[in-house]
Amino acid sequence: MALDSVLRYREHLLSQRQAALAEVLAVDGQLAEAERAATARREAVSAEAAAVGAVGRIDVSALSSRLLYSGLQQSEAVAIAQQRSLLAEEVAVRRRAVAKAEADVRAIERVIEQRAEAAKKVADRKAQLTLEDGWLTRQLRR
Repeated sequence: MALDSVLRYREHLLSQRQAALAEVLAVDGQLAEAERAATARREAVSAEAAAVGAVGRIDVSALSSRLLYSGLQQSEAVAIAQQRSLLAEEVAVRRRAVAKAEADVRAIERVIEQRAEAAKKVADRKAQLTLEDGWLTRQLRR
């Protein structure tokens, strides 16, 4: 049946779109972990800077290097957050593509089911007519 090949094709497209969505979600997970790590490093360095600054004598060089590193970590976290925001748009696009592919597959499956039901009705009707013809023939022979 021609619709079977169309259904297989649409199912293949659906699996490709699901795989593409999974890839983007995996990248998002990696970025989320990188963002958490950068934030944790920034907080640790900020705590070190606060400890260095709290001592009676301030080591300006150590304090400034920790503050610089903290700023770098903050910049990295912001850059990762921006990447994740762009990736969120891509996730939305791919989710819509998956939803459309799923709808296409369901629609084709419904058409196949409707055609199968119609064929079954036709076959049942033919069988019924054959029975009626046989009964009528037997009745006429009597």
